[in-house]
Amino acid sequence: MSFIKIDRDILNSYCFANANHLKIWLWLLVKANYKVAYVSFKIGKGCTTIKIDRGQLVFGRFKAEEELGLDGSLIYRALLRFEELNQVEIESNNQYSIVTICKYDDYQGNDNDDEQPINNQQTTNKQPTSEIRTTDEQQVNTSKEELEYKEERRKDKGEIKNLFSNNDVLEYWKEWIEYKSKEFKFKYKTIQSEQAAFNQLFDLSDKNSELAIKILKQSMANGWKGLFELKISQNKTFSSQNGNTYQNQVQMARNAFKPLPQ
Repeated sequence: MSFIKIDRDILNSYCFANANHLKIWLWLLVKANYKVAYVSFKIGKGCTTIKIDRGQLVFGRFKAEEELGLDGSLIYRALLRFEELNQVEIESNNQYSIVTICKYDDYQGNDNDDEQPINNQQTTNKQPTSEIRTTDEQQVNTSKEELEYKEERRKDKGEIKNLFSNNDVLEYWKEWIEYKSKEFKFKYKTIQSEQAAFNQLFDLSDKNSELAIKILKQSMANGWKGLFELKISQNKTFSSQNGNTYQNQVQMARNAFKPLPQ
């Protein structure tokens, strides 16, 4: 039976805060070679053999999409983010890409150190009951400390606060920031101004993450500089002038065609 080691510090890492990135990171760890191997590639009419060292893997976008069940662009952005954080190194050419897990041996080494020796466990068991907190108290305090710690890390990194229920919107928001920078040479001067713009997207999308992503895609596809209500036809939008949401408009239409009581 084979396995990988996971350090508890992953709880405080960037990828742990993003479900998709955590999935991709664990997939990379599992796919990485634990010993040196050689792989043959067919290039044109010939083939070549490359050496894959311990802690490396050959990355293919289509294979990754198939195994992870995620969009290829999302996987690629995650890899670039990991590279920025010095978690991986990427070597690419026209035929393949090799991903190297940084500090692989530091975390996947063959050490036999036990974190808690038996003597320490016996000492812990002898502690007076009055000094042992209940499980519920520990969980509440730990959750509060983790939230406070993550909030401090977010502020230190200059990252905006996600108001949506999932992190997918943040990935497209980063694309939006890159798009505005390339197309219009525009960058938010402060994290506060960027947060204000993100808050406007939150309100514009009626707090709906799927709708927010569609709004971002709409502006980038049309070359717009700003964000606007999502167009569903030439003369209709997701939000009507009287303030009804698209979902409410659909329900109103359905109600209009309900049969009258006999």
